[in-house]
Amino acid sequence: MSSGWAGLQCSCSACRDSARRRDGAPAQPSAPTHELPAFRAPTEETLVPGQIIVKYEEAVGSSEQAVLRRQENLEKKMELGLIGAEVVKVRGQSVGQAIRDLERRPGVEYAEANFRSSGACTTPVRR
Repeated sequence: MSSGWAGLQCSCSACRDSARRRDGAPAQPSAPTHELPAFRAPTEETLVPGQIIVKYEEAVGSSEQAVLRRQENLEKKMELGLIGAEVVKVRGQSVGQAIRDLERRPGVEYAEANFRSSGACTTPVRR
């Protein structure tokens, strides 16, 4: 493997086990025991049709968010608490147009298309 793995370590059990010395103490970080999955840019196949992710500015309360969704003809599908955003369903217009309209509105930090994501058994973590 290339030296590009410096500072990265896979979190799967095979790599964790191989990162232990015979006496059980942690070994120096090394390259994963297998190839980490390559990054793939989102494609049309991974686009969730008719859905976007919207993040509001902190000062925008839930009632203001509801008014904005009504005005933009959006339906709230899910909260994304970890990032403080929500998934909305677009009705009566294209996803692209809804994103452009939302990004022009005060109180909206960002709006972007929703893409499917699949996890892998390996998660590189910075050490």
